[in-house]
Amino acid sequence: MSTPSDNVLFIGGFHPLLVHLPIGFLVLLAVMELAALFPRWKNAAAGSGFIAALAVPAAGLSALCGWLLAEGGDYDAALLAWHRWTGIAVAVASTMVFALRVLNRMKLYRLALFATVLLLAVASHFGGSLTHGSDYLTRHAPGFLRALLGAQSKPASAKDSRPA
Repeated sequence: MSTPSDNVLFIGGFHPLLVHLPIGFLVLLAVMELAALFPRWKNAAAGSGFIAALAVPAAGLSALCGWLLAEGGDYDAALLAWHRWTGIAVAVASTMVFALRVLNRMKLYRLALFATVLLLAVASHFGGSLTHGSDYLTRHAPGFLRALLGAQSKPASAKDSRPA
């Protein structure tokens, strides 16, 4: 396997910046749709078509940059594969969400939107695990929560072993 060019790595380096755009747009869409269920905020989703339109190129560019970034990294292959393909699935699903919104298929649009947000959470988890380690969310969690999630026990440190 050849070493990727500096241009590939440069463009790939934008993934950590760009990845937050589709996350924000898709979560914002979901919040807008939920808020619109309440009479007080019935017009909250009025701009949903515009936000959905922004999510599509943001997700596509993020996926492309992520693919390029992976070319130069020393990542866990299985974890990278899961993140890569769930990230691409988010980009494809974002396009479907937008298309359903444009076609005014509102029930399908909302269903696809919330499924996409769940898929986004999975892709984000894999991405976070790649950059921060697989125990990032549980590392400092309270013992009962670590046990509930099946995480390893926190090793005793000098700080934890002080006499009370």
